Amino acid sequence: MCNYGYEVEMKMTLQVAKEFLPWLKSHMVEMLSLECFFSADLFEEVSHKDGDVLLRAVYGYKSLEDFKTYLDKYAGKMRGDLSEELKNEIAFKRRHFKKVELV
Repeated sequence: MCNYGYEVEMKMTLQVAKEFLPWLKSHMVEMLSLECFFSADLFEEVSHKDGDVLLRAVYGYKSLEDFKTYLDKYAGKMRGDLSEELKNEIAFKRRHFKKVELV
């Protein structure tokens, strides 16, 4: 069961997105190989209108301890794998959420 979500929002031009997407897909597979996350989904915002591409990668994790493990052991390497050239062309926002039960 997914108790938490870690979202990475990425805004870029269409040209940058064409170069970035193959890297992102393999990156997401690698994220799933870590002990911290058990699901990953990629979304493109369809209501976004300014001509840029807005993507959201959402990773599911079960506990705050899992997220702390990611931050302490893996985040630096995982974030460092992207070339500086692409990093400079993409606006990143990161946040994490706790699931709210409806009943």
